[in-house]
Amino acid sequence: RIAIGTTQDFADHGLPDLLRTFAFSHPRVRIELRVGRSLELGSALQAAQLDLAITMRHAPSPDETAMISEPMLWLCSEKGLAARSEAVPLALLDPYCGFRDAALNALD
Repeated sequence: RIAIGTTQDFADHGLPDLLRTFAFSHPRVRIELRVGRSLELGSALQAAQLDLAITMRHAPSPDETAMISEPMLWLCSEKGLAARSEAVPLALLDPYCGFRDAALNALD
């Protein structure tokens, strides 16, 4: 048995094919997949409820390994709402969300 946790970002793309390949090559291993937020998956990993967590963080803790480093960017269409001069509504996840905090800090 292996328990893996991941955020929705990784669960949607690439991971299904990777898990399918692993399942075919290791048919006796039962894979348990948990999809959630980085903070709760990190807590589950620390509590030994997960064997592996694929999450997003600003920086790895001493017992974690950074696999990918990507900058956080503001993106919009040249013809989209954000290109206008009036206020734009902002859709955010509820606290605690690192993207929410980063967006609000940048706007402040």
